Amino acid sequence: MCFRDVCASDRECCRRFNICDRSARVCVDCWYGSSCTSERDCCLKYPYCERDWRTDADGTRHVVGGTCTNEL
Repeated sequence: MCFRDVCASDRECCRRFNICDRSARVCVDCWYGSSCTSERDCCLKYPYCERDWRTDADGTRHVVGGTCTNEL
């Protein structure tokens, strides 16, 4: 496990179980329900980002958050 190793990006962590917390610059556990806005924010154990969307008055959709999951 790469938990608490120093990192600057996710590829410096054990991608199956860890992702890089860029604000703290350490590898942290990836868990079911980790926050995300795209699949790039998730790890291999929970590779899909179930996104929450907001629709503006003009019909434009924006991702406002999401959670990592292992199911589509």
